[in-house]
Amino acid sequence: MNPLAGRGRLLPSPVTAGTRVSRPLRPAVSHYVYLLECSDDRGSFYIGYTTDLGRRLAEHNVGNGARYTRGRTPVTVRYVEYWTGRSEAMSREWTLKQHSRREKEQLVPASPDRTAVVFDPPPDDRQ
Repeated sequence: MNPLAGRGRLLPSPVTAGTRVSRPLRPAVSHYVYLLECSDDRGSFYIGYTTDLGRRLAEHNVGNGARYTRGRTPVTVRYVEYWTGRSEAMSREWTLKQHSRREKEQLVPASPDRTAVVFDPPPDDRQ
């Protein structure tokens, strides 16, 4: 009996001599640029980058996120962009942080119970 069986790991199948073994494909990592709406009196916005949006949202809401959001919880995700590359996502985060409040408001849906999600983000419009 294999001691690792049943522990959530995929075990390699037996390989005979002369068999070519290929490495399994690594799952694509998603990179997210997100906009949070804070619960302060003016509903301020926070823009961030992460590879795990659920974890990062939880961190913001318990006070372990960015210093800016600590006193403004709970926060709500209002806008998300999905990127395949880290550098592109971080460039986009910087670009969005340079936007005025009015420009950020245009990203957010009018209905407070909705979140805008963009799978094919626009190219950086400010350089």
